[in-house]
Amino acid sequence: MLDDSMIQTIARQGRIYDLGQPLSNNMPGHPNHPPFIFTLMRRHGDVCRPNGYSSANELVVLSGHTGTHLDGLGHISEEGKLYGAVDAVEDQTSAGGLRSRGVETVAPIVARGVLLDVALRRGVDVLPGNSAQPPLPRASRCVPATSC
Repeated sequence: MLDDSMIQTIARQGRIYDLGQPLSNNMPGHPNHPPFIFTLMRRHGDVCRPNGYSSANELVVLSGHTGTHLDGLGHISEEGKLYGAVDAVEDQTSAGGLRSRGVETVAPIVARGVLLDVALRRGVDVLPGNSAQPPLPRASRCVPATSC
């Protein structure tokens, strides 16, 4: 487990890459999941208060698989069991998600990583919008994994 001093050392000496992606109405998504929808339901000027006050309010609709995300250990079950042999039906709630295997139980991840610049490899600045999960090109030089 990393302690605070180790995290601070990594933050000072290493590079940090934000893997989050902006959310937009035209972002790619898997067809099995609801699309991301953002709209201003109330715009400035729609309703003006006597003192000149107005507000804008949005409506956001999204699934748990919208944009960049991390699945919790309860995302998949096999033969009715979640990770750790937890009963999937017993662990889930309609309004609260999972009791014990949700992504909120995952500790922050600070680790070494490998950054693959797929766009550079394909000779473009940016991948087209329909390549949210492109097949990775075969690396020209690979370092064999020492463990899984």
